[in-house]
Amino acid sequence: MQNLESHKPRSISRTLSMGLIITLVLVAGLSLGVNFVLSSRKAKAELETRAEEYISALTDALKVPLWNYSEETIAAICASYAQNEFVAKLLVEDQKGAVLFKKEKVDQQLVIERSKDILYEGNLVGRVHIALSSGYYTAVNRQLFQSFGLTIVIMIGTLLIMTNVLLRQFLKKPMSRFIKMVHAYAAGESDAFKQGTPYSEFGPLVDVLDEMGEKIASQMKSIRKLNEDLEIRVAERTAELSKLSEAVEQSPVTVMITDKKGTIEYVNPSFSEVTGYSATEAIRQNPGILKSGNHPNSFYKDLWETILSGRTWRGQILNRKKNDEEFWESTSISAINNDQGEITHFVAVKQDITERKKVEEEIKNSQQRLAQIIDFLPDPTWVVDNEGKVVRWNKAIEKLLNVKAENMVGKGNYEHALPFYGERRPVLIDLVRNWQPEYEEKYLSVKKEGKNLISESYHEHLGDGGIYLSATAGLLYDAAGKITGAIETLRDSTEHKHMEADLRRNLEELERFNKLANGREIKMIQLKEEINELLCQLNQDKKYKIVK
Repeated sequence: MQNLESHKPRSISRTLSMGLIITLVLVAGLSLGVNFVLSSRKAKAELETRAEEYISALTDALKVPLWNYSEETIAAICASYAQNEFVAKLLVEDQKGAVLFKKEKVDQQLVIERSKDILYEGNLVGRVHIALSSGYYTAVNRQLFQSFGLTIVIMIGTLLIMTNVLLRQFLKKPMSRFIKMVHAYAAGESDAFKQGTPYSEFGPLVDVLDEMGEKIASQMKSIRKLNEDLEIRVAERTAELSKLSEAVEQSPVTVMITDKKGTIEYVNPSFSEVTGYSATEAIRQNPGILKSGNHPNSFYKDLWETILSGRTWRGQILNRKKNDEEFWESTSISAINNDQGEITHFVAVKQDITERKKVEEEIKNSQQRLAQIIDFLPDPTWVVDNEGKVVRWNKAIEKLLNVKAENMVGKGNYEHALPFYGERRPVLIDLVRNWQPEYEEKYLSVKKEGKNLISESYHEHLGDGGIYLSATAGLLYDAAGKITGAIETLRDSTEHKHMEADLRRNLEELERFNKLANGREIKMIQLKEEINELLCQLNQDKKYKIVK
């Protein structure tokens, strides 16, 4: 309503008059433009015709003087033509190009130019150059604008007068009469339109008003019914609010309501139990009475910017009780809006989470101690979560693989397999979480011990010429027995493997030597037997005692 009152309505008569004037001006301008183009074309054609006439007459008049080379006659003839107001330039040359006469008006714009040879008895005796100015154009256009301008002024004046008279007679008077009839109808005179309308054009409007009146009567009846229903709903809502109020009063969580500026208007009993402030002490105070001083100003600035924008702020706040004891609260603050959508209050729902924070801190400290233990283990060790992302990467494995923890922690998609195999694939720490038999052949050996996996593998690109690694992978569990990830520990078994290989080679060499020694002993026995046999043939005593 305020906007309607501040907005000035337009006048039909003024709008209609301006519309007619604009239409007339556009039509007159278009007509003027068309006539201007046509007149210009006609003027140009006339000027071209005059140019042809002038130059033809001039060449005829100059034939004999040029033949006789009479300079006085030539000058007199040319001077008479040069005096013409439309001639801006006149030049006469003999057959050799020498200038015999030249006249040029520098203050006039050239429009039409013509040149023509002068022949006498078939012989070239000279040449004429003539140029006509735009003076003729200017005269024609000036006359055109004057006539049209006067016509437009007369038409606009006449139109304004006639429009005002016609509107007053055929619009304002009938509208005044019709408005009186509408006021009478609005006052309850249902037969106000029966006497007839000023014009038949008002008939549809009368029908609309009758229909509107019936609708208004029906709506009034509906409004009365709605009021009755509203009273019932208000009573029901009051009962619901009473229940809600009781629930808030008995709620174990803290509830606080402030106005838009942050002044406390309501706190429930839980607030007093947690903070030590009674309702009387808290109301009309600012929530700042609970500030512990542990949060920066930017923390509270962000909080206020959030709730003032209509969004809900959620977070944890370290506050201080009346007895100066600090406590943690999980807080949710939302805005309360009126029917116009304007913020009027804020409601904060808070829960004391001090004990939970202590437990979380203990868990965090335990995790930090565990991380320190893993980090300083002498064996290369790393940990992944249930998504296969690396969460721990100790110093020993940094040294083994030459990969820093900051370049590996947080990485998934088998990133930890690249330093070992140069490709993304499940390794032992992944297989202990999800066994895949097809990867068993990738290792020298794999075996299960309880829920753990133990493997042997060779990596030719690690160390100086390759190393053997013994690996043990196992699952990690939380306090509830739920799997949270896996851990893998490595040990360089290259030296042990080399010792095993040396021992195996020594045993093989010993076995070969024993076989060789046994063969030589048999040959000695045979040789001794042959010697003894030869000695017997020589009738000598046997020299060797054969022991088998």
